[in-house]
Amino acid sequence: SMFRTHQAQSLTIKGTAQIAVPGLRQEQYLTLLGLEKAISSHRNIPDLFRDLACRLQGLFKFRDIGVMLHDQTNNVMRLYVLEACEELLREPVTEVPIDGSITGWVWQHQQPVVVSDLDHDTRFPATKSLRPYPAKSICSLPLTTAHQRLGTLNVWSEEVGAYDELDLEFAQLVATQIAVAVDNAIHFQEAQLYQQQLVTERDALRRMLEENAQAYREIDALKNRLEEEKLYLE
Repeated sequence: SMFRTHQAQSLTIKGTAQIAVPGLRQEQYLTLLGLEKAISSHRNIPDLFRDLACRLQGLFKFRDIGVMLHDQTNNVMRLYVLEACEELLREPVTEVPIDGSITGWVWQHQQPVVVSDLDHDTRFPATKSLRPYPAKSICSLPLTTAHQRLGTLNVWSEEVGAYDELDLEFAQLVATQIAVAVDNAIHFQEAQLYQQQLVTERDALRRMLEENAQAYREIDALKNRLEEEKLYLE
């Protein structure tokens, strides 16, 4: 189930986070086309989100948009990217626990969460780290591919109830596209790191071979001097 909170009350909305593409409204279809174009033109995730921070304003009406990924090593949700159409207000929260956090719950349960008023929500004690922000409404969506639960896509607004009427099914469709882009970027970065590692190992091997060759040349030179000295002494 998907659930929203308005002050201290919650409302459960049943349904899945999938919609048939033919049922999209024209503006939603254009949003997806624009998103696909942005993803295809930006391989770098920070560049992509700088684009999306303004491109998706009509859909989400957010102050900031960001991604938190699950850190398997430390079992926390860690900030991957955060962008705003305007300047960021302050240093972002870079890490939150799985238990007690909105993003941790969304990642664990694979369902979106909409908080209408952060000041009146008591289910996620870890959100106290957001208190210095002027955040009131938060929408967090699973970032998941067919192969992996990556993390969450998060938007927040300074307005209470900003996402109460949000089409969660369509929002999740947008998040799914972004999840594929993030997953591709992660694999691309991993491939680059692996390639850099191979280059480093190749260069180290080349230096070792050059040093060995130099050592052999010095040994040969020493042998020649010794032979010359031996012949001289004889």
